[in-house]
Amino acid sequence: VLSATGRIWMDRNIGATRVAISSDDYLAYGYLYQWGRGSDGHQLTNWTSSTIGSPVNGFTTTQATSHIPGHNLFIEGYAYPPAQDWLNPSNDNLWQGINGINNPCPTGFRLPTLAEFTAEIAAFPEQNSTGAYSSVLKLPVAGRRLLGPSLIEGGSVGYYWISSVSTANPNTAQVVLINQTEARIDGSTPRTEGFCVRCIKNQ
Repeated sequence: VLSATGRIWMDRNIGATRVAISSDDYLAYGYLYQWGRGSDGHQLTNWTSSTIGSPVNGFTTTQATSHIPGHNLFIEGYAYPPAQDWLNPSNDNLWQGINGINNPCPTGFRLPTLAEFTAEIAAFPEQNSTGAYSSVLKLPVAGRRLLGPSLIEGGSVGYYWISSVSTANPNTAQVVLINQTEARIDGSTPRTEGFCVRCIKNQ
């Protein structure tokens, strides 16, 4: 789809089976990725309603030592210090551009940058979940995965990864947060959390 900023985006989240028909359309939620990981199975989710879903695969508390963990488990981030990244040591280049090492987007697409998603938010009819859905992007509020098998905040909050990492806190990244009252950038989020991915065409 062509957005109000003149950029071309995918019309749905990675893993979504259709374009959203409402802000809480669970068939449009898609998968929940950890920042920088490829499509190795950790992101797979099974939504049965706008508020209820479950991950397809399990989890582990053991950090990966390679950008390809070699398994499909969600790597939990709060059972060990520094509790920020699924990978040790961290790598800030995993999702940078179409040539990012673990870029999960289709050919010619990539994760949006901070500047690109900030411009989209400014163009929303309203800077909240209503505006995010009313925009041509039709962004749903798919919640997140934090610990263990639980998926939380589905139907109320949307989280979207961007390629930009935090400049303030090592091993964290930046994310777009959308709810009923706001749409904003959260500048320092643990890379272990599971969020949606919406891809933008490279240009």
